[in-house]
Amino acid sequence: MHGKRMTAMIDINQFPHDSNLTINALLHVLKEEATDNKLTETLFIQMDNCGRENKNRYVFGFMAFLVSLGYVKEVLLSFLMVGHTHEGTILSIINYHYQFVYKTALYHEICCFADIDAKFSKISSSLKRNHAKTLPQLCEHIEKCTTDIMKTVLVKHIFNVRDWLKPSLSDMHNQSRPHVFRYYCQNF
Repeated sequence: MHGKRMTAMIDINQFPHDSNLTINALLHVLKEEATDNKLTETLFIQMDNCGRENKNRYVFGFMAFLVSLGYVKEVLLSFLMVGHTHEGTILSIINYHYQFVYKTALYHEICCFADIDAKFSKISSSLKRNHAKTLPQLCEHIEKCTTDIMKTVLVKHIFNVRDWLKPSLSDMHNQSRPHVFRYYCQNF
């Protein structure tokens, strides 16, 4: 969460990197941030302007779900202009390549909830000097190389939220240009 801590969610590409993974990452962070199973009244979320993973009917439907069931009163979902991930992104998917000792290339996605560019640069520079040979070593290294309160999570399973939401969602059009979306229920 911005200003609180950084959460790095690491997988080995065993799940499609799409809106379902994004929603699962949001679920994880929301669960961690809930106090007595309650969230803040207004949830502010800032994402990269990527239609495949973030700016689509599934993520929008999930925001509406959070409001309609009363988990939050309002969601303000904003998208950065292309090329502006350094502006304090709360959720962004970034790529990192590294090799095991046996020169087997693995592809990892690290979903970081913090100021992406600065944090990733620090992690990347450190990993160039100190190689992680296993996933647990990678997690340990990421947590040690930052001065912030840092938590890493190995993604071992995800919920199929996208298919669960799909029957309730309408097709969407013309959502690519706006950068801010507000979800609220007038009857609260």
